[in-house]
Amino acid sequence: DSTQLVQEILGSLRHRGNQSQTVFSTPHVTMGITWSSEVHTDKEEILRQHTVSDSPGFGHEARALAYSEWKLILERDPWGVVPLYIAYLKEGQIAFASEVKALIRISQKIQEIFPGTRWRDGQTYPILSSSAQTPTPSDSTSGAALLHQSLTRAVTGRIHTDKIGSWLSGGLDSSYVAALASQSVRKLYTFA
Repeated sequence: DSTQLVQEILGSLRHRGNQSQTVFSTPHVTMGITWSSEVHTDKEEILRQHTVSDSPGFGHEARALAYSEWKLILERDPWGVVPLYIAYLKEGQIAFASEVKALIRISQKIQEIFPGTRWRDGQTYPILSSSAQTPTPSDSTSGAALLHQSLTRAVTGRIHTDKIGSWLSGGLDSSYVAALASQSVRKLYTFA
C-alpha cells in the first residue's frame, strides 16, 4: 500500500519535523510532508495544489508536484540548499525524500537530483530560471558588500537559538561563517 510506504518514509524523517505530518494521494501519486513548529504549512494549500516543498528560506527548495493524476515532477533549487533523492522500486514505482536514509530501506537504486535540476518521466532537465541570477556589481567594493550582505542574511536566517556550534575547516569560508554567526548568538562553540 503506497500510503503505508509514505508513512514509513515520513517516520524515518521525524527528526526533520516533529510537529506534524500529512499524507495525501491522487489515484496514482501519494505524497507526504513532515514539518517542525517553526514552519507554517498550510495543509489545505498542499492538498489543493498537490505540491510538497521543503524550503528553508531565500527561495531555495526541493519541490514535488503531482501535475496530473499520475504524473510527478521533482525539482531541486539551483544552489542545492535542500537535498533531494529518488528511489526506483521493483514494482515500477518511485519514492523520493530529502535524505537517503529514508529510502535505503526500500530500494538499493537511489539517485540524487542535482542542484538546479528537474526530474520528470525518468529524465532530468536543467531548470532555467532568471531568479537564480544575481546582478553583477559594477566594482569590487560593491561586490564585496553584496557578498557580505548575502552571507550575513544566509547565516543569521538559520540561527534559531542563542547557542550554536560551527565546524571550522581551517579555511577562510568556515571562519567567516563562524564570525558572522558569533554576532547573533550568546555562545558559539567551534569544532575543528
